[in-house]
Amino acid sequence: MSAWLQADWPAPPGVHALTTTRYGLGVSQAPFDAFNLGARCGDPAEAVAENRRQLAEALRLPSPPRWLRQVHGIDVVREPAVVERIDDEPEADAAV
Repeated sequence: MSAWLQADWPAPPGVHALTTTRYGLGVSQAPFDAFNLGARCGDPAEAVAENRRQLAEALRLPSPPRWLRQVHGIDVVREPAVVERIDDEPEADAAV
C-alpha cells in the first residue's frame, strides 16, 4: 500500500491534493503503526515529527505543510502560520 492517495480531480495546473494513509513510511510503533501524522493520539512527539519529515522529503515539498488539529467540524483557517511546536497547531479541518 502507498503512504498516500493522489486526488483524481480536474484541478488547475500546479494545484495538487492527496490523502495520507498509515502505510509505506514512518517510524511509529503499535498501536500507531508506521505513518501516524497526528500529534494528539499518544504517539511520541519525536515519532510524529519524523513521520512528518519523511512525508515532506518524499513529496519534495518546498516547505513543511501547515498542520492542523483536526476536530471534524466546519472551521477553516485562512493562511495558517508555520507552527513551531506540535502542540501549537490551529484547531480546524481545512486551511486555505
